[in-house]
Amino acid sequence: NKLKFYKKNTNFDSYDIGKIFENCKQISKDKEKPSACLLLTFLFDHSMVANFIENIPTLVVCDNFNDYHRNFKNKSKITLYYPKDKMPELRNMTFHPKIYIIKFKKYIKLVIGSGNLLKNDWEMYGNIFYSECFKLKTQENKNKDNIEFKRYLINYIKEIMKDDYKEYILKGLKLNLEDYVFDNPSISLLGTLPRLTDSKDEFKISY
Repeated sequence: NKLKFYKKNTNFDSYDIGKIFENCKQISKDKEKPSACLLLTFLFDHSMVANFIENIPTLVVCDNFNDYHRNFKNKSKITLYYPKDKMPELRNMTFHPKIYIIKFKKYIKLVIGSGNLLKNDWEMYGNIFYSECFKLKTQENKNKDNIEFKRYLINYIKEIMKDDYKEYILKGLKLNLEDYVFDNPSISLLGTLPRLTDSKDEFKISY
């Protein structure tokens, strides 16, 4: 492991974060822009991704650090969604996934990694990401679908969004993961268990 942590005098490199929003060259040779984005992250720094999601319907599902997002001026089609505001049972938890689903015309790009959409995560740390693209379902490929993988991903997001899944995901983003074939994904999905931290000053549950 030769990653160098806490680098000094390092400027944020927008090219790295931009790869999340790049089209899949294996599927589309044209430089296609996304048609919608679903971003699950701890915190959201709009300045990091503004150039990549400008005028693109985007749902950012993140922790409810309202002070952090207080100065966020939405000049694009971005919606901030705080699960912890909707569910009392999450109030003492830390919302910390890093899952990005980028929708293109004929496929979606699934990105899971170590970095939040937060500058500190990119200036101070080395990040690693998995990304894979999955095409729209057709008569020819529908039998190749990995139903277990699809169900796990959909249920994970539904568990977070609850009754808002239909309004924000299906209608807002026009993103229905049932429409895609998860053909031979190279990873398996495993949701984390709650982590309990007990100290003199705090008791937290986090995902």
